[in-house]
Amino acid sequence: MKHFPLRTWAILTGLLVLCLAFSTNAAAQAGTGTLAGRVVDDQGGAIPGAIHLEWTNNLDANGFFKSDEELRKMYTDHNIGPDKEVIPHCHGGYRSAHTYLALRLIGYPKVRNYLGSWGEWGNKPELPIEIPKQP
Repeated sequence: MKHFPLRTWAILTGLLVLCLAFSTNAAAQAGTGTLAGRVVDDQGGAIPGAIHLEWTNNLDANGFFKSDEELRKMYTDHNIGPDKEVIPHCHGGYRSAHTYLALRLIGYPKVRNYLGSWGEWGNKPELPIEIPKQP
């Protein structure tokens, strides 16, 4: 059995992971992660089991948080309920912090932001990844 840091192990043990802002289309096929045209990771892809939702989906047309009802519906429509352990991540933990706040504001008690996010995970070749199917 491989030994992983505690933070990584928590994610590997089946907790729901929410992917927020890392694009994996051409970058994943090329084998590297890119951000704004720069190679920033050793590999492209996603953390296995991640559900992709952009952090901007938390906002209304004026840039404010959507209503509690709208946010709850959006997350439950993606099978992310308040009973689940949710670990938002993006590329470096900044955009995912926004989703952490949105989930906490609507009463989700088991939310932890993965600060290392894809920038950490994607640069560790020993960690599992998956290549999401293109829509």
